[in-house]
Amino acid sequence: MRMLLGIILIIFSSGMLSAEIKKTGNQDLRQNREVFSIEDLTQAQHKVYKMMTSPAGAFSMIFSEGENPANIRKINNELANQIDEKFADQFISIKYEMASNSSGDKCKKSYVLSLRGESHFICVKETKQRNKMKLFINNYIKELGE
Repeated sequence: MRMLLGIILIIFSSGMLSAEIKKTGNQDLRQNREVFSIEDLTQAQHKVYKMMTSPAGAFSMIFSEGENPANIRKINNELANQIDEKFADQFISIKYEMASNSSGDKCKKSYVLSLRGESHFICVKETKQRNKMKLFINNYIKELGE
C-alpha cells in the first residue's frame, strides 16, 4: 500500500514539474531592452528601426514596415556602439541644438525618435532636422540591410 502511494506521488510530482518548464524561442524579444528607435512616417508604409540589447549584451536591429512582420539582424557590439553613439549625437543635436519650427503636438510628424526612454518628433516643416535624420538612416541603418 505504501509503495503504491509512493508511486502515485512520484507520478503526480513529475507531471507537475514538467508542466512548469516553458520553452522560449530564439526570437523572444520580451526581455530585450530598447536602445533607440526611429519611426519614419514619411513613407506610405510607416517604417520602424529599433536597436535592441539582450540581457547577455547582444545587439540586434529590428526593421519593420507597416503591418509586415519585423526583420531582425544581429550586429556585433563594436558596430552597435558606433551606431548608438552616432544616433545619440543626432538625437541631442536635433532636440536641443537645432531651432524647432513646430508648435507643440499640432504639426504633421515626419519622424518620431526615441533614445533610452526620451522621445522627440520631427515635423514635416523642419527640413534641416528631417534631412539630418534621413542622412543618418541612409548612412548607418540601411547599410545593415532592411
